[in-house]
Amino acid sequence: MKAQDLIPKYWDLPVSAEKDVIFLGRVTVERIVSSWRSNLKSHDGRVKEVEERLHLLQDNDVLSLREIASRFENPADIVTGRNENGWGGGGEREPVDRASLERNSDATTLNICGWCKHTSVGLCRYNFNIKTRCSFEEDAGTGDYGDRVFDSPCFIQTSDDKWLNELRYGIEGKLELLRLERREIAKKLRVTTDLLRKTEVKPALSSHRPHDWFNIDDPVVCFVGGWPKDADVAFLADVEWATAKVIDGYRHHDGCVSVHYDERAHGGDYLDGHGGGYGMGRPEIMHRWELEYLLANPTFALLYATLGTGRHISGFNPEVFLRSLNSLTKS
Repeated sequence: MKAQDLIPKYWDLPVSAEKDVIFLGRVTVERIVSSWRSNLKSHDGRVKEVEERLHLLQDNDVLSLREIASRFENPADIVTGRNENGWGGGGEREPVDRASLERNSDATTLNICGWCKHTSVGLCRYNFNIKTRCSFEEDAGTGDYGDRVFDSPCFIQTSDDKWLNELRYGIEGKLELLRLERREIAKKLRVTTDLLRKTEVKPALSSHRPHDWFNIDDPVVCFVGGWPKDADVAFLADVEWATAKVIDGYRHHDGCVSVHYDERAHGGDYLDGHGGGYGMGRPEIMHRWELEYLLANPTFALLYATLGTGRHISGFNPEVFLRSLNSLTKS
């Protein structure tokens, strides 16, 4: 397995060896382990769903499947209309009668698609699917399994045992693929868990911080040297770094962190010029101990300022940031 395969997809953290993963630091590797653990749990759920559908087809022929369907609702009196307040301007035909709106999400299983437990992704409202896909057909990869609508009859109403055999064969292949993928994910979890034991405490890479990385009253340092000179509220002091304390503010622990600067920072009204705010993914804000670590470890500081930030982060210049760090080191 390549070291890069240990990094979750879309993380944008290039590594060439396991030592590079270890170099990321304990917090970041903990996040990697957590990602693989969550991925494995999700994958296990997917395997279980596909196994359930396969067993249903393996244990029954068309007639017995229709008998199972008879235990569920098969409404023939659905009143339809277009909800003008609905998504997409209400353009889709959908159920509007009270019975349909109050029907349980699995009530029409194996009869019609709207409230069937075996539907896949689609356009939904309340407990029903307006447009959806059949999970049996998707899992089997049986060609054209385009959108079905809420009152589309289940395939078992028109299928024969030959068609069921095709579904069984296709789903068996899907299940085998999922089990292979599951083994790969489990291996990545084991390897990264082992690597985690070899890591040391380092600053969290800003794009992968835990949601509660900053807590109320935490002392922090903020890089303000990149503050735009033409900002609506200009920074008052001619400094590049400002000390502050975390406060309870907008979306605390939900993607944002608010601070109270120790010195009056701007001419705005927010907390009488002492207030500020950052997205959790902004590298400009950090714990004081994180700044001390970056100052003492320039190689990691380079990683923090370049690979540790989101690709699409705006208004942050890593060169200016690193130059300012270097100035602090010399002072």
